[in-house]
Amino acid sequence: MRVLQNGRVAGFSIFSVVALPALLLWSNGHAAQLMTLHSFCAEASCTDGYDPQSALVRDASGNLYGVTREGGDENWGTVFELKRKGNGRYDYVRLYTFDHDTEGFWPDGPLILDTKGNLYGALSEGVNGQCGSVFELMRPRQGGSWALNRIHTFCADPGAGIFPNGGLTYAGQSAGAAYDGASALYGTTQRGGDGDGGVVFALSRQGHRWNETVLYSFCTKGGSPCPDGDWPFVGVTLDEAGNLYGATYSGGVVATHFKFGAGVVFELSPAGGDAWTETVLHTFCTAEKCADGSAPRGKLVLDATGNLFGTTESGGRPCHADKGYGCGTVYKVVPAGEGSQQSVVYAFCQKKDCKDGDTPGAGLMLDAAGDLFGTTYFGGANLGTDQFGLRAGTVFRISGSTYHVVYSFCALANCADGENPDASVIADPSGVLYGTTESGGENGAFLVGTAFQLQP
Repeated sequence: MRVLQNGRVAGFSIFSVVALPALLLWSNGHAAQLMTLHSFCAEASCTDGYDPQSALVRDASGNLYGVTREGGDENWGTVFELKRKGNGRYDYVRLYTFDHDTEGFWPDGPLILDTKGNLYGALSEGVNGQCGSVFELMRPRQGGSWALNRIHTFCADPGAGIFPNGGLTYAGQSAGAAYDGASALYGTTQRGGDGDGGVVFALSRQGHRWNETVLYSFCTKGGSPCPDGDWPFVGVTLDEAGNLYGATYSGGVVATHFKFGAGVVFELSPAGGDAWTETVLHTFCTAEKCADGSAPRGKLVLDATGNLFGTTESGGRPCHADKGYGCGTVYKVVPAGEGSQQSVVYAFCQKKDCKDGDTPGAGLMLDAAGDLFGTTYFGGANLGTDQFGLRAGTVFRISGSTYHVVYSFCALANCADGENPDASVIADPSGVLYGTTESGGENGAFLVGTAFQLQP
C-alpha cells in the first residue's frame, strides 16, 4: 500500500544544483491494448495470492515471475509464474507460499532470475525475532516442488540492517544480463545500521554460505534529519565501474516544511577493501515549494551515458489541495560528485483532475530507444473504486520532449482491468509491456490486484 508523506518537509544540500524543468508537451495518443493475464484472489481464500506490489521478471521463453505480498495458504505471500502458452496466453502457476512460523513473510521487491532458472528475492519480515531474509527459490530438477533456501537472515546483528526491501541487484543487471548465481548481491534495508537509518549491504557467496557486508549505514553523519539520507525504501543500481546509486525516502538537511527531510539521491563508491564512500548527489526540496520533488521511492535507472532517472511521489508543481507540495515528478541526475546536477523531467498533475497522472511511486524502465516508461498510483482518466474517489492510476511514457499517457486504469466496470499500479513495468523485445496493479481485477477491488500485458 502506498506511503505518503502528508506534510513532511524536505531538505537543503550544498551539494545540489537544481535545474528546473522545461515544460514537456503532453499527448493522449492512441488507445493502448491491455490484456489481464491474471486477476488475483481467483481461488478460495486467495490462495493464489493478492496485493502484488513488485515488478515482474521475464525469462528467455517469455514466462513471467512475480510475488504477492499477501495471500497463499497462510496469507503471508506467494511466488508465482505466468507460464506463456503457444497462443500468447498465460497460465497462472503458484510456485511457493510462505510460512509465517518458519520462513518469514511479505516478499518485497522484484525477483532475480539466474541462468539455471532459480529465483532470488527478499522477505521484509521474519519470525522468532528475525527481521527479514534473503532467499533463493530453487527450481525442481525433475518434477517435484520448488524449494526455499534462506541464504541470509537479518536481525542477528541490528547494526547489519533489518527489514530488507526494494529487491536485489548484481553486476550486469542494468545491461540485461541474467544473474550467474555466484556473484555478489546488493540490496537495502529500511532500518538498522549504526544510525538506525537503514543500510546498503552486499551478500557474497563462499561455497554454500553467504556472508553479509554492510557497505554503508545511513543517518551516521549527524543526527536527525540525517543529512546523508534516511530510510532507503528501494534497492540500489550498479554501474559498470562498480558504483552503487540509490535514493532514500527521507533525510537530507531540513528546509522550511519537512521535519524529517524529503530524501536524497546518493552514490556509493568502492574505497578499497570493505570501505565505501557515500556522496549525496542531490537533496530534495531544495527548490521553493519542493519544485525539484520530494520523497523519492522508485529504483533508479541508468542511461547509456551514466545519467540517473527516478521518481518522487510528491513535490513538483502545486496540484490539488491535499498535495500542496506537488503530485510527484520524474527527475534526472547527472552524477558529478558534489557538483551533480538535478533537473525535473516531468511534474505531474498538469492536467485537470490529474488526468496525466498523480503520485509516481514506482521506478522507471528505460527502453532501447531511450524512452522512459513508468506508472502513477493515482490520476488518469478514470475514477477508481476506493472510498476517496481518487483516480485509478496510469502507465506513462516520456519520449524526447513528449509526455504520453499510455493507459488509464479502471477503464472497465469495477476496475476489472486493475487499479493503482505500484510497481514499474518491464518490456519484451517487441516492446510489449508487463506489470501489476495492487488493486482491482475481476475478483475484488481494494488490495486484490492483477498482472497485465499492455501493447502501447
